[in-house]
Amino acid sequence: MISSLIVCWFYITDLSMQVCTFYQKGNCTYGSRCKYEHVKTSWVASGGAAGASSSSSPHQSVILSSIPASVGSSRDGKKEDRPLCSFDVAGDCPHGDKCSFVHGDLCPTCGKHSLHPFQADEREEHVKSCEKNQKFLVAVKRSEEIECSVCLDRVLSKPTAAERKFAVLPECNHPFCISCIRNWRNGSPASGMALRACPICRKTSHFVIPSLIWYSSKEEKQEIIDTYKARLR
Repeated sequence: MISSLIVCWFYITDLSMQVCTFYQKGNCTYGSRCKYEHVKTSWVASGGAAGASSSSSPHQSVILSSIPASVGSSRDGKKEDRPLCSFDVAGDCPHGDKCSFVHGDLCPTCGKHSLHPFQADEREEHVKSCEKNQKFLVAVKRSEEIECSVCLDRVLSKPTAAERKFAVLPECNHPFCISCIRNWRNGSPASGMALRACPICRKTSHFVIPSLIWYSSKEEKQEIIDTYKARLR
């Protein structure tokens, strides 16, 4: 399968420039530093085909040679084997029903036409990914209200990204920011098992799990712990 990030090459006006698909979706994190062109779809559609056909710049052979063969042949292949149209996924394909690429079905989770109508495995993969992302966003929203039991600050309101992490202790349910629990363990005069005790309930936890979210159930806590352990292997 071709990545949905591939730009429709028929809409490039100057072959030395490529349209930023993230900008089309409204979420390019590079902003003015992006090396791709930030243009609206309507601009690309109005000049892309003409510019591409009439251009004789020295960049043409280089860029055309870098286009995957599967992109150019998507017009001739079976429709069910073609990739999703990235412009349609972004919400605005200028070719409509005449587009050479596949227009996907609407995903109820992300609200984009990201479900391939002919490829069941791809649909299932996208749905699972969307549901996982949605679950994470809900957890982040819920975690915004959680305060550290030591400094009493909201953990996700800390000034730096390194501080905006929870410290999950396997043996107790008191929330801490990662900075406070590390300072407690590094600066405490206690030693041995006492050093590994929770500052509030004194239950001993042999390790601390950094987490971007705070759990709301025993199952979620165990999932955080298991994920952390799996990354250490």
